[in-house]
Amino acid sequence: MLENLEHMRENFKELEKKLADPEVLSDTDKFKKVSREYNQLKPIVEKYNEIRAAEDMIEENTELLKEAEDKEMIDLLKAEIDENKKI
Repeated sequence: MLENLEHMRENFKELEKKLADPEVLSDTDKFKKVSREYNQLKPIVEKYNEIRAAEDMIEENTELLKEAEDKEMIDLLKAEIDENKKI
């Protein structure tokens, strides 16, 4: 499944490039087709990026938690981990 999401993400990037391509912009049919595909993938890719960012933050905060000694810092890191797990 992650492989499929990564493939969608790469396809989304390619569609972004095509939308900036003068050849696509000048061809109404191509532009409509690329725009449609782009708009279909956009919410999926945005959510996938959000999930990846949350996973990265969880990983980073977990590492920081191992070294934290200050109670306030520990509480803050735990809270951030919990918030990111909700995503």
